[in-house]
Amino acid sequence: MQAVLTPFLLALLAAYLINPLIAMFEHRGIRRKAVVILFYLIIGSALTGTAARVLPSISQEIQELQADWPQRAASLRTVALNLGRRITNKLPGGKELLSYAEHQAQNLGSQAAPLLSNLIGNLFSLISLLFLAPLITFFFLIEGPALTQKALAACPGRHVEKVLNFLCSISESLGNYLRALIIDAAIIATMAAIGLYLLGVNYSLILGLAAGVGGMIPYLGPLLVGAIASGLAVVQFQALGPGLNVIILFAALRFADDWIIQPYIMSRAANLHPAVLLLALMTGGHFFGLLGLILAAPTACVLRVVITTLWDWYLAEAGLTQAPLACEEKLVIV
Repeated sequence: MQAVLTPFLLALLAAYLINPLIAMFEHRGIRRKAVVILFYLIIGSALTGTAARVLPSISQEIQELQADWPQRAASLRTVALNLGRRITNKLPGGKELLSYAEHQAQNLGSQAAPLLSNLIGNLFSLISLLFLAPLITFFFLIEGPALTQKALAACPGRHVEKVLNFLCSISESLGNYLRALIIDAAIIATMAAIGLYLLGVNYSLILGLAAGVGGMIPYLGPLLVGAIASGLAVVQFQALGPGLNVIILFAALRFADDWIIQPYIMSRAANLHPAVLLLALMTGGHFFGLLGLILAAPTACVLRVVITTLWDWYLAEAGLTQAPLACEEKLVIV
């Protein structure tokens, strides 16, 4: 079920992102199909040229990281144990504490390689979906308006305005959130890659890309990517200072993202309560893995709109409040 639904979910989200641009040209008298085909030709050419330059570097860094991980994990363990010996020799019961730390380090080292392989495998699976999702997106963009008109035509006349308001609310909430999220991820990825390159850390390109993707996973993503980058820096330079510099870099990026970038870019994005967001992340991660973590927040946005709209309809039908007016904005698929 997951393999079947995933490309359709990605295609639907992509249609929400692209449609405002398509609709802008369509409103100027250009046929929708011609606009969609031209858009695909332009974006396809740009992505092909970019991929030809960037993907070989990313692939090489991933292969080097996967091949060097056992050695780097052992070096990181050595650095950690040397530091542990210095600390535990000055503490009561230091030998017992050091023995326990060594045992935990061995367990962590044995588990890290499979986790890294699984993460890379998930990333490649996600990349493979990006070749199927655009095809489905193409049909959504072409046939979306007709499907919407048929759905509205099938509704009883007294419910048309309610359904239109419902679709508009989902369009506004989901579209604004996704566009803001992608812009934010691109900025963070660029800043992280440049910062790591200036610090002399290897794999700066792939780590910067991971930081951008990790930013789409609230709470968990930035923490995980920052910890991995810091550990790699400690192993590379055989010192704790570079690892601390990487932590400072990611902390600065987190501060800039939380207090400068997101408040400006996501001013129109749908707000979610932290408890609801955490529940969505746990559910999405359990059923859909890495992709579920990425799609958890936008899915929660849609569910919030659905629940809020149904509650407003109930209050209106019960005569407890005025029925919501139809949305004046264009639907994302109209």
